[in-house]
Amino acid sequence: MKKRLVAVALIFTLIFLFCSCSDNLINDTSSAQVATKAPSTGNKTDNNDFTDKHTAVDLTFGYDGLENDAQRACYEAMSEISVAITDTVSDSNSYLTEEKFIPMEVKDKDIFVALTAYKYDNSGAFWLKQSFTSSYFNGGVNIRLCSYYSSEELIEKKEEFDKKVAEIIKPIKSNASEYERELYIHNYLINNCEYDNAAADLIYNDIHSGSDESFTAYGALINGRAVCQGYSDAMSYLLSCVGIENTEISGTSGGENHTWNAVKINDDWYYLDVTWDDQSDEAYQYDYFNITTSQLEYDHTIADTFKNITDEKITGGDKHIGVNFNIFLPVCTEISENYFVKNAAVLQGFDEECDNIMGEKLLQTALSGNTYYNIYVDNDYLEYDYACEQLFDPYIYHFQNYVNYVNSQIYDYQVDYSAAIVKKDKLSVITVKLNYI
Repeated sequence: MKKRLVAVALIFTLIFLFCSCSDNLINDTSSAQVATKAPSTGNKTDNNDFTDKHTAVDLTFGYDGLENDAQRACYEAMSEISVAITDTVSDSNSYLTEEKFIPMEVKDKDIFVALTAYKYDNSGAFWLKQSFTSSYFNGGVNIRLCSYYSSEELIEKKEEFDKKVAEIIKPIKSNASEYERELYIHNYLINNCEYDNAAADLIYNDIHSGSDESFTAYGALINGRAVCQGYSDAMSYLLSCVGIENTEISGTSGGENHTWNAVKINDDWYYLDVTWDDQSDEAYQYDYFNITTSQLEYDHTIADTFKNITDEKITGGDKHIGVNFNIFLPVCTEISENYFVKNAAVLQGFDEECDNIMGEKLLQTALSGNTYYNIYVDNDYLEYDYACEQLFDPYIYHFQNYVNYVNSQIYDYQVDYSAAIVKKDKLSVITVKLNYI
């Protein structure tokens, strides 16, 4: 959700629910010339720490999605002033950046859109608040960004953040595939970060405090607490540091504003919601790992792109509250890099050969002592409900065949024939909770 504070003369302070920006500097944009491509973000942790394994990428999907010169000029100005923190403090106790004048006609919508695009491209600039100021005169506009920290504080915070990022990605092997890198970062976040309910409650009640850090990658990685924006910022930044293109997506879930990621793996796009995967029960920790648009829309609503939304709805108009919107929306239809497609036992039938394959996968699960056995029903061969019936109907119970095979191979313990199951029809997955005796 975007919010805008009350206007004072020609000076506006605009507040956004989500935040990310860059610490890079670009050439002066005071002239009317506009760059033909996004400024290099340059906000990655010291490249010497990890480019011997994987080369970091600059994200430009936000910039590439802008539709006019005014939006691109705003984006470039934000890039230039993002780390130029001054000692000037605003009425809302924000440290203001230096001011940048854009010598062209710029609408409120252009600034909103540019800031959203900029933050999605630069999720590692945790110091920037969810606000900016703008003042219009002489046919142009001055803009300033707002920082949580003074310039002195930022030096220490950024050093701490960069060190943590290098520490997190260091164990990733040089030959790790894109999928393996993504999975490692996903698992790191769900194991080392927890959802900050208190921060979410404060923001939803329009109360801002130190808990705002939970809306940033810093909160997720340093404090170990975040809301969805912090999770998705951290995921986006870490992925870009290990060479994986991605973007952030805005929408709703459970009736509330929500943010998640879209990730490009082996040239195909997938949705990834690490916030919703951060569950205490391992049975649900990969349900949103590389899913399709149709699977995501089962319980998420994707906000429209800004190009299809009126200026007033984006800025909030007199109500000062704008709607969520996206800059770039990828098409996500592939399933090959989905977690369950790659890791679950793939069920394609109920003949002896298929039983042997499924039994061997269950044996591997049992020998590892894992609690959950995931079955992916291949829809090219079987209808989901029919597969569930064949597996667990007490008069058919093909699952018993798999258990018989496992118990004939191990002797120290056995797999119980009774098992709790979780049906995930949207994913074509059945998660079985095993009991050992």
